[in-house]
Amino acid sequence: MKLGEEFNLHSESHGILLHLGICAFEQRELEKAEKYFLESLQISIDNNDTQSQGDMLNELGLVAFEQKEWKKAIVYHEKALEICRAYNDQHEQAMSLHNLGIAFFEMQEWEKAEKCYLEALEIQISTNDRISQAKTFHELGILAQVQSDWKRAESYYLQAVEIKRELQDYHSLALTLTNLALAKKGQDKLGESGDILLEILEIYVNYDDQHYVGSNLSSLRDLWRESGDDGLLSGVSKILRWTEAQVREHFEKNSEEDTSKDENTEKSGG
Repeated sequence: MKLGEEFNLHSESHGILLHLGICAFEQRELEKAEKYFLESLQISIDNNDTQSQGDMLNELGLVAFEQKEWKKAIVYHEKALEICRAYNDQHEQAMSLHNLGIAFFEMQEWEKAEKCYLEALEIQISTNDRISQAKTFHELGILAQVQSDWKRAESYYLQAVEIKRELQDYHSLALTLTNLALAKKGQDKLGESGDILLEILEIYVNYDDQHYVGSNLSSLRDLWRESGDDGLLSGVSKILRWTEAQVREHFEKNSEEDTSKDENTEKSGG
Protein backbone atom coordinates (compact mmCIF):
# COMPACT_ATOMS: atom_id res chain seq x y z
CA MET A 1 0.00 0.00 0.00
CA LYS A 2 1.30 3.45 -0.93
CA LEU A 3 1.77 6.14 1.71
CA GLY A 4 -0.99 8.35 0.27
CA GLU A 5 -3.44 5.45 0.14
CA GLU A 6 -2.62 4.49 3.73
CA PHE A 7 -3.19 8.08 4.88
CA ASN A 8 -6.55 8.23 3.07
CA LEU A 9 -7.58 4.95 4.72
CA HIS A 10 -6.67 6.30 8.14
CA SER A 11 -8.49 9.55 7.37
CA GLU A 12 -11.61 7.65 6.30
CA SER A 13 -11.51 5.48 9.44
CA HIS A 14 -11.09 8.60 11.58
CA GLY A 15 -14.13 10.21 9.91
CA ILE A 16 -16.31 7.11 10.38
CA LEU A 17 -15.37 6.78 14.06
CA LEU A 18 -15.98 10.50 14.63
CA HIS A 19 -19.45 10.18 13.07
CA LEU A 20 -20.24 7.08 15.16
CA GLY A 21 -19.04 8.88 18.29
CA ILE A 22 -21.22 11.91 17.62
CA CYS A 23 -24.27 9.72 16.95
CA ALA A 24 -23.69 7.75 20.16
CA PHE A 25 -23.23 11.01 22.11
CA GLU A 26 -26.49 12.43 20.77
CA GLN A 27 -28.28 9.21 21.78
CA ARG A 28 -26.77 9.50 25.29
CA GLU A 29 -24.75 6.30 24.81
CA LEU A 30 -21.74 7.87 26.49
CA GLU A 31 -19.55 4.78 26.92
CA LYS A 32 -19.88 3.99 23.21
CA ALA A 33 -19.17 7.62 22.30
CA GLU A 34 -16.04 7.61 24.46
CA LYS A 35 -14.86 4.35 22.85
CA TYR A 36 -15.28 5.72 19.31
CA PHE A 37 -13.59 9.03 20.14
CA LEU A 38 -10.66 7.26 21.80
CA GLU A 39 -10.20 5.04 18.74
CA SER A 40 -10.36 8.09 16.48
CA LEU A 41 -7.85 9.88 18.73
CA GLN A 42 -5.44 6.94 18.44
CA ILE A 43 -5.66 7.05 14.64
CA SER A 44 -4.85 10.77 14.75
CA ILE A 45 -1.85 10.07 17.00
CA ASP A 46 -0.63 7.25 14.73
CA ASN A 47 -0.90 9.59 11.75
CA ASN A 48 0.72 12.49 13.59
CA ASP A 49 -2.45 14.49 12.80
CA THR A 50 -2.14 16.92 15.70
CA GLN A 51 -5.05 19.16 14.72
CA SER A 52 -7.48 16.22 14.67
CA GLN A 53 -6.12 15.19 18.07
CA GLY A 54 -7.28 18.56 19.42
CA ASP A 55 -10.78 18.03 18.01
CA MET A 56 -11.00 14.54 19.53
CA LEU A 57 -9.77 15.71 22.91
CA ASN A 58 -12.50 18.35 22.99
CA GLU A 59 -15.10 15.70 22.08
CA LEU A 60 -13.81 13.45 24.87
CA GLY A 61 -14.00 16.40 27.23
CA LEU A 62 -17.69 16.84 26.37
CA VAL A 63 -18.34 13.15 27.08
CA ALA A 64 -16.62 13.53 30.46
CA PHE A 65 -18.87 16.57 31.08
CA GLU A 66 -21.99 14.50 30.56
CA GLN A 67 -20.57 11.84 32.88
CA LYS A 68 -19.90 14.60 35.45
CA GLU A 69 -16.25 13.55 35.57
CA TRP A 70 -14.95 17.08 35.92
CA LYS A 71 -11.26 16.29 36.55
CA LYS A 72 -11.20 14.06 33.48
CA ALA A 73 -12.89 16.79 31.43
CA ILE A 74 -10.26 19.30 32.56
CA VAL A 75 -7.42 16.99 31.47
CA TYR A 76 -8.94 16.55 28.00
CA HIS A 77 -9.76 20.22 27.46
CA GLU A 78 -6.36 21.42 28.72
CA LYS A 79 -4.62 19.09 26.25
CA ALA A 80 -6.93 20.27 23.48
CA LEU A 81 -6.24 23.91 24.39
CA GLU A 82 -2.49 23.35 24.13
CA ILE A 83 -2.88 21.93 20.62
CA CYS A 84 -5.33 24.64 19.51
CA ARG A 85 -2.93 27.34 20.66
CA ALA A 86 -0.11 25.75 18.66
CA TYR A 87 -2.30 25.90 15.54
CA ASN A 88 -3.81 29.30 16.46
CA ASP A 89 -7.30 27.82 16.08
CA GLN A 90 -9.18 30.59 17.88
CA HIS A 91 -12.63 29.01 17.68
CA GLU A 92 -11.43 25.76 19.29
CA GLN A 93 -9.35 27.71 21.83
CA ALA A 94 -12.39 29.66 22.95
CA MET A 95 -14.50 26.51 23.14
CA SER A 96 -11.85 24.70 25.23
CA LEU A 97 -11.52 27.67 27.59
CA HIS A 98 -15.30 28.01 27.97
CA ASN A 99 -15.63 24.30 28.77
CA LEU A 100 -12.72 24.49 31.22
CA GLY A 101 -14.55 27.35 32.92
CA ILE A 102 -17.63 25.16 33.37
CA ALA A 103 -15.57 22.25 34.72
CA PHE A 104 -13.72 24.47 37.22
CA PHE A 105 -17.08 26.01 38.21
CA GLU A 106 -18.49 22.55 38.96
CA MET A 107 -15.46 21.90 41.15
CA GLN A 108 -16.09 25.25 42.89
CA GLU A 109 -12.72 26.61 41.81
CA TRP A 110 -14.14 30.06 41.20
CA GLU A 111 -10.93 31.95 40.32
CA LYS A 112 -9.84 29.36 37.75
CA ALA A 113 -13.34 29.31 36.26
CA GLU A 114 -13.41 33.11 35.92
CA LYS A 115 -9.93 33.19 34.37
CA CYS A 116 -10.97 30.65 31.71
CA TYR A 117 -14.26 32.42 30.95
CA LEU A 118 -12.56 35.80 30.58
CA GLU A 119 -9.89 34.36 28.27
CA ALA A 120 -12.61 32.69 26.19
CA LEU A 121 -14.57 35.95 26.08
CA GLU A 122 -11.54 37.91 24.88
CA ILE A 123 -11.20 35.55 21.89
CA GLN A 124 -14.95 35.58 21.20
CA ILE A 125 -14.98 39.37 21.12
CA SER A 126 -11.94 39.51 18.82
CA THR A 127 -13.63 37.09 16.38
CA ASN A 128 -17.05 38.76 16.78
CA ASP A 129 -18.63 35.43 17.83
CA ARG A 130 -21.79 36.91 19.31
CA ILE A 131 -23.51 33.60 20.11
CA SER A 132 -20.55 32.36 22.15
CA GLN A 133 -20.16 35.76 23.82
CA ALA A 134 -23.74 35.53 25.10
CA LYS A 135 -23.10 32.07 26.53
CA THR A 136 -19.93 33.17 28.30
CA PHE A 137 -21.50 36.33 29.72
CA HIS A 138 -24.32 34.13 31.04
CA GLU A 139 -21.85 31.73 32.69
CA LEU A 140 -19.92 34.65 34.21
CA GLY A 141 -23.22 35.89 35.63
CA ILE A 142 -23.87 32.51 37.25
CA LEU A 143 -20.34 32.49 38.66
CA ALA A 144 -20.86 35.91 40.25
CA GLN A 145 -24.34 34.88 41.46
CA VAL A 146 -23.18 31.80 43.38
CA GLN A 147 -20.74 34.08 45.20
CA SER A 148 -23.63 36.47 46.01
CA ASP A 149 -21.95 39.21 43.97
CA TRP A 150 -25.32 40.40 42.71
CA LYS A 151 -24.15 43.66 41.13
CA ARG A 152 -21.52 41.90 39.05
CA ALA A 153 -23.95 39.15 38.15
CA GLU A 154 -26.43 41.78 36.96
CA SER A 155 -23.77 43.40 34.77
CA TYR A 156 -22.88 40.12 33.06
CA TYR A 157 -26.51 39.06 32.59
CA LEU A 158 -27.35 42.44 31.04
CA GLN A 159 -24.60 41.98 28.47
CA ALA A 160 -25.87 38.48 27.65
CA VAL A 161 -29.44 39.81 27.38
CA GLU A 162 -28.37 42.55 24.96
CA ILE A 163 -26.81 40.00 22.60
CA LYS A 164 -29.70 37.54 22.86
CA ARG A 165 -32.18 40.31 22.01
CA GLU A 166 -30.03 41.17 19.01
CA LEU A 167 -30.00 37.51 17.91
CA GLN A 168 -33.74 37.14 18.68
CA ASP A 169 -32.96 33.97 20.62
CA TYR A 170 -36.05 34.29 22.80
CA HIS A 171 -36.00 30.99 24.68
CA SER A 172 -32.38 31.49 25.69
CA LEU A 173 -33.18 35.14 26.43
CA ALA A 174 -35.89 34.08 28.87
CA LEU A 175 -33.43 31.85 30.74
CA THR A 176 -30.94 34.69 31.18
CA LEU A 177 -33.73 37.11 32.12
CA THR A 178 -34.78 34.66 34.85
CA ASN A 179 -31.29 34.88 36.35
CA LEU A 180 -31.26 38.65 35.89
CA ALA A 181 -34.50 38.87 37.89
CA LEU A 182 -32.80 36.93 40.71
CA ALA A 183 -29.79 39.28 40.59
CA LYS A 184 -32.12 42.29 40.84
CA LYS A 185 -33.98 40.66 43.74
CA GLY A 186 -30.66 39.97 45.46
CA GLN A 187 -30.10 43.74 45.49
CA ASP A 188 -33.65 44.42 46.77
CA LYS A 189 -34.66 45.85 43.39
CA LEU A 190 -38.03 44.13 43.64
CA GLY A 191 -39.84 46.40 41.19
CA GLU A 192 -37.25 45.80 38.46
CA SER A 193 -37.26 42.08 39.22
CA GLY A 194 -41.05 42.04 38.77
CA ASP A 195 -40.88 43.85 35.43
CA ILE A 196 -38.39 41.26 34.16
CA LEU A 197 -40.53 38.34 35.36
CA LEU A 198 -43.50 39.82 33.50
CA GLU A 199 -41.43 40.07 30.32
CA ILE A 200 -40.44 36.41 30.74
CA LEU A 201 -44.07 35.42 31.22
CA GLU A 202 -44.99 37.16 27.97
CA ILE A 203 -42.22 35.29 26.10
CA TYR A 204 -43.42 31.91 27.37
CA VAL A 205 -47.07 32.72 26.64
CA ASN A 206 -46.16 33.75 23.09
CA TYR A 207 -44.37 30.41 22.63
CA ASP A 208 -47.19 28.50 24.39
CA ASP A 209 -44.66 26.90 26.75
CA GLN A 210 -47.02 25.89 29.54
CA HIS A 211 -44.36 24.31 31.75
CA TYR A 212 -42.35 27.52 31.94
CA VAL A 213 -45.51 29.64 32.20
CA GLY A 214 -46.36 27.73 35.38
CA SER A 215 -42.84 28.04 36.76
CA ASN A 216 -42.76 31.76 36.02
CA LEU A 217 -46.15 32.31 37.66
CA SER A 218 -44.76 30.69 40.82
CA SER A 219 -41.87 33.19 40.79
CA LEU A 220 -44.28 36.09 40.27
CA ARG A 221 -46.51 34.81 43.08
CA ASP A 222 -43.54 34.59 45.47
CA LEU A 223 -42.44 38.11 44.57
CA TRP A 224 -46.01 39.40 45.02
CA ARG A 225 -46.16 37.84 48.49
CA GLU A 226 -42.81 39.37 49.40
CA SER A 227 -43.34 42.84 47.93
CA GLY A 228 -47.10 43.30 48.24
CA ASP A 229 -47.00 44.95 44.81
CA ASP A 230 -50.46 44.62 43.26
CA GLY A 231 -49.03 45.98 40.03
CA LEU A 232 -47.86 42.41 39.43
CA LEU A 233 -51.49 41.26 39.47
CA SER A 234 -52.30 43.84 36.82
CA GLY A 235 -49.31 42.82 34.70
CA VAL A 236 -50.17 39.13 34.81
CA SER A 237 -53.83 39.80 34.05
CA LYS A 238 -52.93 41.69 30.86
CA ILE A 239 -50.61 38.95 29.61
CA LEU A 240 -52.87 35.98 30.47
CA ARG A 241 -56.12 37.89 29.79
CA TRP A 242 -57.40 37.05 33.25
CA THR A 243 -59.10 39.47 35.60
CA GLU A 244 -56.98 40.77 38.46
CA ALA A 245 -59.33 38.94 40.83
CA GLN A 246 -58.55 35.66 39.01
CA VAL A 247 -54.82 36.28 39.30
CA ARG A 248 -55.15 37.10 42.99
CA GLU A 249 -57.23 33.97 43.58
CA HIS A 250 -54.64 31.85 41.71
CA PHE A 251 -51.77 33.31 43.73
CA GLU A 252 -53.59 32.97 47.07
CA LYS A 253 -54.71 29.41 46.31
CA ASN A 254 -51.18 28.33 45.43
CA SER A 255 -49.84 30.11 48.50
CA GLU A 256 -52.23 28.13 50.71
CA GLU A 257 -51.20 24.87 49.01
CA ASP A 258 -47.53 25.66 49.63
CA THR A 259 -48.24 26.46 53.30
CA SER A 260 -50.07 23.14 53.67
CA LYS A 261 -47.12 21.27 52.09
CA ASP A 262 -44.68 23.01 54.45
CA GLU A 263 -46.76 22.04 57.49
CA ASN A 264 -46.96 18.42 56.35
CA THR A 265 -43.20 18.37 55.78
CA GLU A 266 -42.57 19.70 59.29
CA LYS A 267 -44.91 17.10 60.81
CA SER A 268 -43.30 14.22 58.90
CA GLY A 269 -39.83 15.54 59.77
CA GLY A 270 -40.76 15.60 63.52
